[in-house]
Amino acid sequence: MLRARGCQRSDVEAAALVLSELASNAVQHAGSCFSVHLTIEGATLRIGVEDGGPGADTAMPVRRAHGLGVVSALTRRWGVQATAAGKLVWAELSLHPARLGGRERDRRGRGRGLVRAELHGVLDGAVPK
Repeated sequence: MLRARGCQRSDVEAAALVLSELASNAVQHAGSCFSVHLTIEGATLRIGVEDGGPGADTAMPVRRAHGLGVVSALTRRWGVQATAAGKLVWAELSLHPARLGGRERDRRGRGRGLVRAELHGVLDGAVPK
């Protein structure tokens, strides 16, 4: 999705690492199925991982060199919100408008349009029996 939009390799790698960390946290800490939500709006990529774990009121430790520390270092901002199923942990990465390929730009230099993708993942052993 990002390569097709003309994003540089560093943007693709950062997004892959953030997604990997959020999905790993869902498997390790929630022990449930999870859904991945990807949205590109203008020059912002929003990655979200929703799982069946405790909601947004649960403390989430941020350690500098791994997990949410990596997410925090690579993204503009991140957060947690409660959902009907559990929680959604999301992160936003800035994409430079020049990296968005040949899409038409609005007056503020943002790409027009909205791209949404949803992936649903179930890993063996991730769902408690």
